[in-house]
Amino acid sequence: MTTTEEEIKKMSLQFLRKLYELSGEDDSERFDTQEIFNELELDSKSDLALDIMDYLLDEELITTVIGGANVGITQKGIKEAKDASSKMKV
Repeated sequence: MTTTEEEIKKMSLQFLRKLYELSGEDDSERFDTQEIFNELELDSKSDLALDIMDYLLDEELITTVIGGANVGITQKGIKEAKDASSKMKV
């Protein structure tokens, strides 16, 4: 089964919101990518996980270090997560 672009965007936003929660808006913090995927009940080695990481990196919403094992949120990612959270409350 192939994942649609819309599904990738939706899951990417879930990943970003989780990262935003963890970071407390601190773009210098780094978190274990696998742990975030585990919390979202996704296999960090799956094609979907790779698509999510590619999307978030392409959009400059996250940064990675150590081959993607650790991830941080960018200022752009913080803004995107805040905007998404406020839209959900309306």
